[in-house]
Amino acid sequence: KAIHKFGCLKTNSDFSFLSNFYRKEDDIMLKINYEFRKGIFFIRLIGDLDKNNYYKQENFLEELISYNGFKQVVINTDLLRNVDIYGINYLINFNKILRSKNTNLVLCDKTNIWRTLFGNQIQHINNELEVFNG
Repeated sequence: KAIHKFGCLKTNSDFSFLSNFYRKEDDIMLKINYEFRKGIFFIRLIGDLDKNNYYKQENFLEELISYNGFKQVVINTDLLRNVDIYGINYLINFNKILRSKNTNLVLCDKTNIWRTLFGNQIQHINNELEVFNG
């Protein structure tokens, strides 16, 4: 295993870790759980994806995905409390960046809100396990 300059693991093995982003009051705004399993990189967002924090993980995720060459990324949004226009635009731009790197983005959302917003622009599933079926 090699450690990337951002502290990211370069590995072919499964891994999992948690990242927290805080606001000034030390109230956790966004927790992100990362897991690499069976060749798929899972990102679970917990909290708020808004103008105060969406950019804090932007470069880190792009670098992590590029460095490891992930070809399939699943973002689970089931535990998001709030998403504003900045968070929505981030997902759209992140999808464009991943496509340019030949990486497929899949949004996991039990409520189908993303399916309503994005239509067929971004692939959707209702449960993470569905990604292993296709």
